[in-house]
Amino acid sequence: GRMLPFYVLSIYMLAGIGIFVIIEAIPALVGSTRLLLAGIAPPEHAGGGFAELLGWQEPRKSRADWLAADLEYDPMQRLVNGVGTLRRRLARRRRFAFSGAVIAMFVIIGVPLVNMPSWSPIHGNTSFVPSWIRWNYTGYEAKVGFPAYRALMVEMKQVGSTYGCGRAMWEYNSNQNDYGTPMALMLLPYWTNNCIDSMEGLFFESSATTPYHFLNQSELSIAPSQAMSGLPYAGVNVPLGIKHLQLLGVRYYMAFSPALKTAAAADPNLSLIGSVPAISPGSSVGVLSESWSIYLVHDSAIVTPLSQQPVVMRDVLPAQPSWLGPAIKYYQTPAEYGVARLMSGPSRFERVAPNQNVLSTVPEPKMTVSNIRVANSTVSFDVSKVGVPVLVKVSYFPNWQVSGATGPYRAAPNLMVVIPTSTHVTLSYGRTTADWLGIAISMGTALLIVALYLFRRLGSLRLFLVAPQGTKGPSEASQLSNEQ
Repeated sequence: GRMLPFYVLSIYMLAGIGIFVIIEAIPALVGSTRLLLAGIAPPEHAGGGFAELLGWQEPRKSRADWLAADLEYDPMQRLVNGVGTLRRRLARRRRFAFSGAVIAMFVIIGVPLVNMPSWSPIHGNTSFVPSWIRWNYTGYEAKVGFPAYRALMVEMKQVGSTYGCGRAMWEYNSNQNDYGTPMALMLLPYWTNNCIDSMEGLFFESSATTPYHFLNQSELSIAPSQAMSGLPYAGVNVPLGIKHLQLLGVRYYMAFSPALKTAAAADPNLSLIGSVPAISPGSSVGVLSESWSIYLVHDSAIVTPLSQQPVVMRDVLPAQPSWLGPAIKYYQTPAEYGVARLMSGPSRFERVAPNQNVLSTVPEPKMTVSNIRVANSTVSFDVSKVGVPVLVKVSYFPNWQVSGATGPYRAAPNLMVVIPTSTHVTLSYGRTTADWLGIAISMGTALLIVALYLFRRLGSLRLFLVAPQGTKGPSEASQLSNEQ
């Protein structure tokens, strides 16, 4: 899907290049061939049938004139002159050919997008593009569900100011397209001034946490998208879904289906804190027959101390084929959440097989975490005791670096564990060796382009400075040109 637009664009560009070549070739083959042949024709043919065949005539000359012309005839020079004239004419025709090719390419692109009259020999298939453009560029305000969408965004902004900023997980339904797109709720950060974070974003392919989000969506939605294939989707399971939200540090859950709201009301880990109208999941005509219920998820802090010593899984590599299997097994077994599973860690941590069940390990001293601050690229917090492992519920990536602690160590499903060496810990998203190498290659390429440009400019200047000075007569200039 990401490559298809560029593939189609390349087809149109190739068609445009082909039209350009054809338009350019026609005058070159017809008119310029005559010019070239006429330019190299020896003077004795200049008034005969060969010139007439070419459509090029000269006034009739006497025999003495022909003999004089023969003495001055230079076939190579006439060929050079003919080629030069040909090139000048082609340069003018290239501009015409390019303009024609651009116009033709727009015609090729435009024909499938319009309804051609019945008498036209060209008919394109009915395209979804015009309606797609109209739908998208009329904006959110013109959609039938905008009043409900706006009310939900206003409510979530108020929730954030009352109960604190944090992540939100919403029940998915494709009829949320009445808001403008089924992905309209991804804009929660936009409408709430980055207070309420979305658990799903447009480029979710970039995150290794994505599989666990879609497992949550399947558990907490009546009609989930199940956008990622190959996962063990098991259907609606609100209690398990809420435990997953706690593990991932999700602060709010939003549901509108009656069955889910009934299950949420019975879950002790949830508290109902708001309600606003919602688009009905049973129709796409803007009927506001349901309402969003907004719940606060308890025990879902972004940073939490571990009560037991983590374990390290043996022979598990960072690549998804190696990591995903044991991580999902752990994710689907809440009884094991008390023992964090790491990809690496200090030697004092027990090593276990990837699929081994571990319900308890060595207890860790009690410790409290405070002053948690989360920004776009940093997480900071204070601890009451050093040396006790801490779970940071932020997606692991090699670029994360920590000060005031050792780590970060990748923890299942895709979180981080650090071991504080100071009472204040800060994780920051920085650059790795691969990043610096990419920057070096980019800068080196830019400098190479500048160097090549300067080399050409200085080379042209050097030729100008060493060229003979003064004004040359016609014969001397011709001699110099021939020598060059």
